[in-house]
Amino acid sequence: MPLSKISNNMQAALTSAEMPAGSVLQVTRGSNTTTVTVNNSTASGATATLNRIDANSFFIVMVQGAVVRPSTSGWHSMGYKVNSGSDNLTNAKDDNSWVTMAITFKEDSLTDAVGASLTFTARHQTTTSQSDQFKNSVIVVMEVAQ
Repeated sequence: MPLSKISNNMQAALTSAEMPAGSVLQVTRGSNTTTVTVNNSTASGATATLNRIDANSFFIVMVQGAVVRPSTSGWHSMGYKVNSGSDNLTNAKDDNSWVTMAITFKEDSLTDAVGASLTFTARHQTTTSQSDQFKNSVIVVMEVAQ
């Protein structure tokens, strides 16, 4: 078939507003191999930045890392924050061996405009001073049409 006939039959690309609900609009990933010690505090891991495509979208955020705890007092919590916002954390680990863990969140509370730069940062927290550590931090962020 001649190229002119193919291009005459092509449709324009869908805009983000025309994408079916649940369609992934974009994906970004960040990683960091540094070993970080956390003592009765919250520390940052990998970061990933994207520019919002659709004002009505939501985000799926996956945080992963290898975590070790020398003692099992309290919990090691994992999560993320967006830009300078609050931490979104959940209890993740309560034993004392190195384990690679991944936790997935749905973020649907952001009200930033289309084009806004959003930096997602992996976060780790412990409320005890026992030298918890994490390394090989990864964060994956998907913007999803609603």
